[in-house]
Amino acid sequence: MTSTDNSDNLPDCICVDPQEALHQVRALCAQNKLAQARTLCREICVAEPTSVEALNLLAAIALQARDYEDAIATMRQALLAGGNAAVTHFNIGVALRELGRFDDEVAAYDESLAHRPRFFEAWFNRGNALRLLGRHDEAIASFDHAIAIRPECAEAFNNRGNALGDLGRHGEAIISFDRALTLKPDYAVAHDNRGNALEGLGRHDDALRSYEEAQRCAPDYADAHWNESLCRLLIGDYARGWEKYEWRWRTGTYVRDEWPRFSVPLWLGRESLAGRTILLHAEGGLGDTLQFCRFATSVSTLGARVLLEVQPQLHRLLTGLDGVDELLVQGQRRPAFDFHCPLMSLPLALGTQSDAIPASLPYITPDPEQVSAWGRRIGEDRDRLRVGLVWAGNPRLGIATSHAMDKRRSMPFARFEPLFDLCGIDFYSLQKGDAAQAQLRGSPLAQRVIDVTDQIEDFADTAALVAHLDLVIAVDTSTAHLAGAMGKPVWLLNRYDTCWRWFLERSDSPWYPKVMRIFRQPEPGNWHAVVDEVGDALRQLGDGFNRAETSGPGNTQGWQHTR
Repeated sequence: MTSTDNSDNLPDCICVDPQEALHQVRALCAQNKLAQARTLCREICVAEPTSVEALNLLAAIALQARDYEDAIATMRQALLAGGNAAVTHFNIGVALRELGRFDDEVAAYDESLAHRPRFFEAWFNRGNALRLLGRHDEAIASFDHAIAIRPECAEAFNNRGNALGDLGRHGEAIISFDRALTLKPDYAVAHDNRGNALEGLGRHDDALRSYEEAQRCAPDYADAHWNESLCRLLIGDYARGWEKYEWRWRTGTYVRDEWPRFSVPLWLGRESLAGRTILLHAEGGLGDTLQFCRFATSVSTLGARVLLEVQPQLHRLLTGLDGVDELLVQGQRRPAFDFHCPLMSLPLALGTQSDAIPASLPYITPDPEQVSAWGRRIGEDRDRLRVGLVWAGNPRLGIATSHAMDKRRSMPFARFEPLFDLCGIDFYSLQKGDAAQAQLRGSPLAQRVIDVTDQIEDFADTAALVAHLDLVIAVDTSTAHLAGAMGKPVWLLNRYDTCWRWFLERSDSPWYPKVMRIFRQPEPGNWHAVVDEVGDALRQLGDGFNRAETSGPGNTQGWQHTR
């Protein structure tokens, strides 16, 4: 219960009998009158400061009111008053999760288990918290303890399978999901997660059958529809993939309090836009915006006046984007418009197929004055190849799937070491993010990389710097999209379980034709093989660059990546 009702006046005083007063508190809670219940319960606690029952009830009310800090403080009072230590520490852990304090949450469950070692719920919740922290091996061990206590719990096998999947141990994950489904055949979540594991093994047809089975068990289960969409997009089935992609807004990943609500209709291609104004608005990450802002031109050709709303980091860069009549920043007051459409719904609205992706490059061009300014900073005269490097992404903390995915797509900076032995190349860091930058600055290899990222304020600066480079080498991040959108040669270092947008087994990308080359892990986690392949390609590129230099200034055709 989260709402409050203050319409009734509180009694002038509490009942003399504390038990009768607690009965009144419970009655008020049952009527959803939390504010009155809380006030009355506080009065009881003042009169009976060591009443564990009253303190526990007050803490429960605070939890219902989502006042987690107060709930934790009250539960600690209950502990001092002699409350049930195992249960109280467990409930403190539950409140800490709501505050995003996952390390403290694990510690609370440890305290609980110290008092009751066979406390199933504590082992179960502890596994979930460890997974959110990316401590997957420990999470698996915690679920194993829970299963030993309650082997008939399908949910424990399901969550264990998720932790195994986070580690890329998809075969073992499927065994856990199968056990969950033996215990609970219509368990839609386990069918869906089993589909994810099958995808991890490259068994896409089997994965689609698992997603469909999840939907049979629970027709409105959004995650199963969305995961089906990602699988279909990966295999190139854009017609059904983009249609199913609309389920994303109902999933836990996308449902956000800040998701804008509009009084105007969502446009998905059915209505005429001639003479109308449409708001195209960013969603997801910065890379998604850079990849999908290209569709503004297609919408403009339908006769619409196009408003484009983007993240603040992209505003300077996208000023003047073709097809956009007015560029807005998220949070800015919007002018009137007739329709709206999220950027990643545009392929559905425009009927985009995998063999007809609009990809006229470049569609993003940095400001010439900023390009000149960056040229003065790093020097315009040179006779060496300039290569930009990006080695890490940026996870959304608290979302286990995001954290696990970012761990798989990112690689340690030290993996680049074999490239630094190549002659005739200047390497530039394009990496942002404190943790990833710390890898560079704390490495003995730092002297091999030119790092001017402290002068980068936003993506307009990044683009102006990239304009002076010959090549960008990046893991799957927004910078890879930026380089591709600029028509700059970009080599994508891709994880084994690739994102849907890079398709399967291709070494090129129809999203960034002729400029993107994809280097894929031959097996999960194998960045050594990727870097070795990149090193061989760089040697050839450097040889071509040197030959081009001898044949005259400005001649780069000998080294640019072509197909």
